[in-house]
Amino acid sequence: MQDRDDPWRGAGADTRADVREIFARHEASAPATEADAERFQPLPPFLQLPRRGWRALSPRGRRLLAALVAAALVALAVAWPQVARNIQAGAEQRAQEAAERRAAQRRALIEDQRPHSVPVGAAVVNDVRRLGGLTNPAAAAIVGARMEDGITADVQSRIRAGLLEGPARDTECRPVRDRAAREASYNCFTLSDRRDFRAQGVGELSVGYRFSGRADLAAAQLFWCKENPQPLHPTSFVVKVPLPTRCR
Repeated sequence: MQDRDDPWRGAGADTRADVREIFARHEASAPATEADAERFQPLPPFLQLPRRGWRALSPRGRRLLAALVAAALVALAVAWPQVARNIQAGAEQRAQEAAERRAAQRRALIEDQRPHSVPVGAAVVNDVRRLGGLTNPAAAAIVGARMEDGITADVQSRIRAGLLEGPARDTECRPVRDRAAREASYNCFTLSDRRDFRAQGVGELSVGYRFSGRADLAAAQLFWCKENPQPLHPTSFVVKVPLPTRCR
């Protein structure tokens, strides 16, 4: 009957010796410590990597790492006030630059919208008086034609100066409904181009420049100011400048 305490009793002596040697080599190659065992394990989740790295360090390595972290914290504490001052200075500089850009845009708009004028002319004033004042549509049309000529010449001058894109094809001024005998406001438009969007179902689009005009027969002057309508979908800060009262 075989001895149950020795499962290799039935095997040959050589075989038993080989198997024991294999087990002995396996036991000799097993990790001696838990840290050594972790070297042979798969990488843990990302958040657990620092913990595993710390456990893998030797005592000397841990002391060195702790000293480096402490030195970095001290350096950060010493440098942080200067970093905070630089951040604040950068924010103040950006705010100042933005304010300067807005101020420059405002100055440009004020100049672009400043009143322009032409004299009405004695002959036009006499015709308006003969027709009973600017409440008469015919009289308002006569003054509007004179304003159209003045605005067209103004736009052409700005085109030559490179302030506007041309050409200036035609200007039309329409008087508002509420008018006085010697005063009237006009809505004017100088046509620069016509663009065909009928293929997109939109129709024809007129491109040009809008003006607000005012006739003042007491001063014998016609005034107009270029308008700058706000964009429908602004992508940045939009500067607004009201039109001068002389043109309203």
